[in-house]
Amino acid sequence: MGRKPHPTLFPSLPFAGFGGDPLRLDGWPGDERILVDDRLQLRVAMKERCPKQPGIYGMVDGHGEVIYIGKAKRLQTRLSSYLRPRKGERGKARRILRHTRLLAWETVPHEFAALVRELNLIRRWRPRFNIMGQPDGRRRVFLCLGRGPAPYVYLSSRPHGQALARWGPLPLGRWTRLAARALNDHFRLRECPQPQVMRFAEQGRLFDPQLAPGCLRFEIGTCLGPCAALCSERQYQKQVRQVRRFLDVDVLQQSSASTNQPEADLLAFLESQMIEAGRQQQFERAARLRDDWRSLVWLKQRLQRLEQAKRDLSLIYPIRHRSLGTIWYVLRDGQPIAAGRQPVDRADRASWRKRLQQWRGGSRSVRNAQEWLEDREMIWLVASWFRKYPKERAKTLSFEQALKQM
Repeated sequence: MGRKPHPTLFPSLPFAGFGGDPLRLDGWPGDERILVDDRLQLRVAMKERCPKQPGIYGMVDGHGEVIYIGKAKRLQTRLSSYLRPRKGERGKARRILRHTRLLAWETVPHEFAALVRELNLIRRWRPRFNIMGQPDGRRRVFLCLGRGPAPYVYLSSRPHGQALARWGPLPLGRWTRLAARALNDHFRLRECPQPQVMRFAEQGRLFDPQLAPGCLRFEIGTCLGPCAALCSERQYQKQVRQVRRFLDVDVLQQSSASTNQPEADLLAFLESQMIEAGRQQQFERAARLRDDWRSLVWLKQRLQRLEQAKRDLSLIYPIRHRSLGTIWYVLRDGQPIAAGRQPVDRADRASWRKRLQQWRGGSRSVRNAQEWLEDREMIWLVASWFRKYPKERAKTLSFEQALKQM
């Protein structure tokens, strides 16, 4: 925990520190703070007190609410930039500073630790100036299957616990939207609004008036028509299961997909239909089928990379610090769970050996939808770090390699 504010110095600010950090090293200093009253005084205070080290920072308003969380490779440089923002940042930087009454920061040993700490704090505080709770400002969504009684595929930034299944995170963009629509179209799932009443064929009554579909998707063959009793619940649920199997193909089987798998069936069907439409000079239809095929291939590859990253990211990430020596960051299923100095004596090696054997024993269990969501966000973040810095990935040790060093 960081130091608590003096009772007379910050009487209107209940902010009492950023909170605990599982990656904090023993004896590492807590947070520092500066009151934001005058820009000139703030500039001088930053220069005198703010270190040129990696860390995270938070902007707090007059009500004690954390309104923005950020990270920096060099805290002094990044925080000073708010007083002279670049052209594209001026509007947002000014708005943040206008609402800020307290500036707080924490140093960390490495930029990687700052990246992880930033995401954890954004999830904890949900600052209103962080775009969609994402540390780098990019909007991401999850592909969800749910919303009964007739489930369908939809996109959500915060999937709820009632969804049958969730995949992601994915960047919110053209390919993600196309993939969601293509799944509903080609597996013939509904896309109508929630207030639309669903009535399956077996739910009809003897003197019911004839029902009409709520949209044209049934007429063009992209929906089974559960709103007009044009299919049974069993038929509809069969299509729902096909969608799940399409998206749940194991990463270890991706190179040997057989023709009886939904993935191979759908992608091969779309490709053949696209070629046939081109032969018949139906160019608009061929272009749409091409986009559907491309979006679904893109989606499969994206999800497979995420699952592969989870499998591969149980390791030790050693980082060299100029004064502390080598620090070991422990990742399990893509989640940073512990940090400490590399063992140098018999007692340290015994302690690390015991913990590594426990962590190596199995995967982490996820208890609810919120934990699943947070796990996926962190896996994406860690995997992105190693993709950006492949030389850092080459330094890592498996648990077995680390145990051999004990």
